[in-house]
Amino acid sequence: MYDVVIVGAGYAGSSLSGQLEKLKDVLVIDERGVGEKSTSISSFLKILDDEVVLNEYDEYTIMTVDGESYTYEFDEPVLGLVDYKKLCERAVSHDVHSARVEEYGDGYVRLSDGEVIRAKVVVDCTGVYGQKLRARFGLPSPPFRVSLSFAEIKNGGSGIRSNSLYLIVGHANLGGWIYPVDNTKSEFGFAQGSRKGEAEFPELRQVAETMGFRMHKDTTIKRSEYAFGFVKQVVRGSVVLFGDSCGLVHPTYIMGIHYIHRFAPILAEHVAGYLRGEKTSLEKYQRLWREALKRAADNIARGYAIWDLPVDEQIKVTKVQIRAGIKPESILDHMWAFDEKFQVFAKNPPKLWDFPLRLYLNYIRYRLSFMFR
Repeated sequence: MYDVVIVGAGYAGSSLSGQLEKLKDVLVIDERGVGEKSTSISSFLKILDDEVVLNEYDEYTIMTVDGESYTYEFDEPVLGLVDYKKLCERAVSHDVHSARVEEYGDGYVRLSDGEVIRAKVVVDCTGVYGQKLRARFGLPSPPFRVSLSFAEIKNGGSGIRSNSLYLIVGHANLGGWIYPVDNTKSEFGFAQGSRKGEAEFPELRQVAETMGFRMHKDTTIKRSEYAFGFVKQVVRGSVVLFGDSCGLVHPTYIMGIHYIHRFAPILAEHVAGYLRGEKTSLEKYQRLWREALKRAADNIARGYAIWDLPVDEQIKVTKVQIRAGIKPESILDHMWAFDEKFQVFAKNPPKLWDFPLRLYLNYIRYRLSFMFR
């Protein structure tokens, strides 16, 4: 019997494995291998090793698909483009078994070939692909299914600066991004969120041309999916949800690595306590999680309220932010924050009536849903 079986070898599973490195009887299972998910990710340099950073950014630019933009400048590079596979490979500390999981429950994981692996604790880090596994066991999945389309574009003549990370609002309901790789090329993509359960991948070529970016006709457009939206129940018996499986992604900037970096050692501590015989240790983690969501209700509601608007209203809200001239320090604090208090300082604070009524209604609805346990 294993102490822990981690299902999924993306960054959540790999990072948790690293935090449990002192335990010998830990098995990681992933059908595709470590960090094999096709994705495009940036995060904070302070939590990244130099080995996994493809490019560094000392600017952050927010822009709309119709051409308005504002750049926040920092005193030093603070964000970086991540080599996701290398990040996961450097984090994982245990053997990774290539297999497809058909079912899990208290004390076991059953593989597609019928093999049953016994474990004292099972951690689901499968993200969007584990929806059926969670449903069978009676655990929730994040409410949104996010479909990504991204590809390489040429920087020449586009005005893209290699030291700036770009967030684009418009075209798809979760916006888009430009992550410059160097002076000549960038990763360009958009994300579409859906409650329906099926993939809705954004079209890239037309919007790239509209925005003045060059995409070669033979350019390969990559696609990927992930889960989005915090779930409140992350523990049932000896099974725990972690990473995308519980929606551990920033509600506004859709960044998840720094949240996983933060919660992995906390979860590892509670798992270790459970293995030592502290039978309520996982229940304590569940209570901690719910309390954190309650404290983070304002932050969560801000992000969800914006992304739940029609795309044209998202653009209007973004233009209000652009005119506000928010200080770069406030942007960084907001990007990093989970349940911490943060303040937003602006040169030209917007008026309440500058925002659509629907934004406030969305905010109230989401805030109430996370305020109460």
